[in-house]
Amino acid sequence: QEEAVKARPPVIIDGLLYQGGKLLVGAPAKAGKSHFTMGLFAALANASQFLQWHSSKQLKVLYIDFELMEFELRERMLKAFNYNVPDNASRLSLRKYADVRSPKKLEEVLSHLDVDQFDVVVFDCLYKFNDAEDENANSAMKDVCSWLDGVADKYKFAAIVIHHFGKGAQSGKSIVDRFRGGSALAGDFDALMAIAEHEEDEHFIIESEVRSFKKTSPFVARWDYPHFVLADDMDATKHLDKGGRKGIPDSELLKNIPFGEDKAKRFDQLGINLAKETFNKRVPNIKGVETCQKKNFNNRNETHYYREKTSNDILSGS
Repeated sequence: QEEAVKARPPVIIDGLLYQGGKLLVGAPAKAGKSHFTMGLFAALANASQFLQWHSSKQLKVLYIDFELMEFELRERMLKAFNYNVPDNASRLSLRKYADVRSPKKLEEVLSHLDVDQFDVVVFDCLYKFNDAEDENANSAMKDVCSWLDGVADKYKFAAIVIHHFGKGAQSGKSIVDRFRGGSALAGDFDALMAIAEHEEDEHFIIESEVRSFKKTSPFVARWDYPHFVLADDMDATKHLDKGGRKGIPDSELLKNIPFGEDKAKRFDQLGINLAKETFNKRVPNIKGVETCQKKNFNNRNETHYYREKTSNDILSGS
């Protein structure tokens, strides 16, 4: 037993991950998974507590983001670190580099970063560099996982990957089955983190599955901008109902929908706290909301939403 303990690699996150391991973080669209992971990222760099997990020493960490512009990533990181970012925390925005959208291209970037100097690398978000035509194909997901194993082993870092949940209600499913894509994806990771919406606004149920540590019981965290904090007094069984929170008036939904077809957005870009199915049922009855078809990142047509300005909007300068 003593020899087995000696053979273990260093622990990166107590209760979650060893050096060289892979953690998959998931949530519904706009549920704060990037903010959540940035908080974990800051704890790893500072050797501090993050909710129920702790890093025992300061780690050299890199956050690679595909969705935010550089200034947005910089500001988010500053807030996560309370405006005191240490030298051992680095960031890289790849949003404007549209050619880096495959594991092969991303590995070329990693090779130029001296990435072996980092203990942990965060990839936000998987769909941006996953070039699989069908995320639900197990063979395609196995290829992604094999690639990630290869680069993590080559450069000796632990990987944290952010990914979306599948469509529809997910609270009744096991953590493995919630993630979008083939089951080979979630099953390949050493640890899974699921962020589910609580019935109380701005609260989230945090659940995890781990391969090499004792399982952590579900708990509730509150989004207290710009940090997630423990909410020990909240019931972790109170998942948000499938239909979304009740009582969101049309006027509130309209605030999230941009003016003009040229600025139309997909549902997952609107930041609306409703299930997509519920939103689509309400759209035909909301005066002023229009839809159009635009190409998504896979070059496929997808419904986008916008609203036309009324005479009152024009007069008010909206």
